[in-house]
Amino acid sequence: MIFDAALAWLARGVALVPLQPRSKRIIAGFGPYLDKVQDPEQAAFWFRDRGCNLGLVTGSGLVVYDFDTTKQWERWRAACPDLAYTYTEITRNGAHVFFQGDGVTVKMLCGIESKGHAGVVMSAPSVHPSGFVYYPLDKMAPILRLPAALSLLSVSPKSRSRESGMAYGGDVVSRIKAAYNVLDVAQGVSRLKTTNGRWWHGLCPFEAHKKTLKHGALPFWVDTEKGLWGCYACGFVGDVINLYARIKGMTVSDAIKDMATVL
Repeated sequence: MIFDAALAWLARGVALVPLQPRSKRIIAGFGPYLDKVQDPEQAAFWFRDRGCNLGLVTGSGLVVYDFDTTKQWERWRAACPDLAYTYTEITRNGAHVFFQGDGVTVKMLCGIESKGHAGVVMSAPSVHPSGFVYYPLDKMAPILRLPAALSLLSVSPKSRSRESGMAYGGDVVSRIKAAYNVLDVAQGVSRLKTTNGRWWHGLCPFEAHKKTLKHGALPFWVDTEKGLWGCYACGFVGDVINLYARIKGMTVSDAIKDMATVL
């Protein structure tokens, strides 16, 4: 069964990695930046003959929302009923929700982990270490395209649905991002340097990580092409709204209200 699923994902153009049987651990030598299973012969060896669990490499057109709990997933489904029809797999405690699209791999502020570029998710019918077998909610469900508004890191579907007063949908958030340059905001709190014009690095402006990493590497970074920033030391990634909120010590919702006054 896992071999059949592997062939189906290969037919969609998704690269695979073998996981240890009844485990989420990637087989040594494989990974998003290492070797990947990309043809039926390799798939037969790892997923039929060796009985490995199935790992999907996300990015390049595939984004997966990873919900750690069923309650979290159900809240999201209630907030986004139209998107809830996309192909979904039930995990031991939550769900994996699949979309067509692009994005980074990041823990979003709403508590959902978005698996995009260079991410890996265990897919059905793999067996969890507990013995639980992952399964699709509906085998025939299509994989829907992820709307641009929901790919934003700053605001979750849940928080948008509960917003009162001004309606902070994707349009307002997009306008805020157009009005505020993430590099300008970052340079206001950290002295940044670049060697190529796209990637900028400096000391993290936040208390926990003001020192350099090993070999003198600077942990704080800004990607001007994607409008993102992050810190290698703490693993956080965000957009300009997240950065503004962190600097000001306010919630994302309050940051949006504050930033929207310039529109």
